[in-house]
Amino acid sequence: MKSRQYANERDSIVAILGLSMGLLFWLVVLTYPGFFFYDPFRVHDLLRSSELLSILVGWILIANVVPLLLVLYAIGFRRAITLVPLFTVIWPIALHVTEMTIWIKDKVPYFQYFYNYPIFIFTDIAIPCLFLYAWVKIQRGSIKEIFSHGFRGFFLGKKRLERS
Repeated sequence: MKSRQYANERDSIVAILGLSMGLLFWLVVLTYPGFFFYDPFRVHDLLRSSELLSILVGWILIANVVPLLLVLYAIGFRRAITLVPLFTVIWPIALHVTEMTIWIKDKVPYFQYFYNYPIFIFTDIAIPCLFLYAWVKIQRGSIKEIFSHGFRGFFLGKKRLERS
């Protein structure tokens, strides 16, 4: 009975985390719509257009799909959690690849917008890290248990370590 109560509490926390992070992301999007709503094909450079499209798709996925996957996991669709890392990393990877391209092409440092708009530290770094942290905790057990076996424990997970 006690383990089922713990599972219910954990599932509620997972759902609340997903919904809260999605809501906070959307609040930033609505506060700075010019940064998020744009036509990726307005640029005539194919590389830049594809990068802008990947950023657009990435933020839509992390703001909508990842919170939905966490809620689905919490209500019993346990396999939904396997897609969380995929949909989480698209946004920051696309964003940083684009910013690196700008840095290389135009010689403009790409961390400058963090200084001007520090809230983007939250959307670009903190939210993806929180989603990945939640995924690791759900998939593999506690962080302490994972790293008590070194990197082997991180990649194998608790259940596989017990079998070996």
